Amino acid sequence: MGRDKARRRKTIANTTPRNGHNITIVTRYIDKITPLHRSTGESVVLHRLIYASETVGLTGASTLSVAQILGAAIVNNRRDNITSAVMFHDGWCLQGIEGSRQDVDRLMRRIREDRRHRNLRVLSDKPIASRSFPEPMALCDDPAAMLRAIGLANMAEVTAYHADRIVELKQAA
Repeated sequence: MGRDKARRRKTIANTTPRNGHNITIVTRYIDKITPLHRSTGESVVLHRLIYASETVGLTGASTLSVAQILGAAIVNNRRDNITSAVMFHDGWCLQGIEGSRQDVDRLMRRIREDRRHRNLRVLSDKPIASRSFPEPMALCDDPAAMLRAIGLANMAEVTAYHADRIVELKQAA
């Protein structure tokens, strides 16, 4: 195996404090995902969808379940040219997804069928000029602090305004 391939296969976990939040990014060494369609090289209109859902069982409650979710998501999101960020807190999941309309819709079909989610609500779904999430999957590891920063006690209260505010805070970090 060549040196470059070996670097691509190396998994990196990096926790960085930003604005009072610890952001953990699990990634592999690879070229940055760009808003170009891989096969044609043409420009693609990007979309961002943000949803909230209640989690079932221990989903997102244990380190093991989060690691399993992140591991699978990184592989799938790289394949589908999706970037994303997720936050788990007290039985809730909040996730932002960015990519082409087709790729975002395909992922949302899989998420809606996933038994680890219930009462899924799409909070925001709109075209965007550029990506806010640079990684295939990023994890907010201090969701309580993020909720306090937007003035909420829990994720059951999250609206489209709050979801967009979280993205703004993430960009400013």
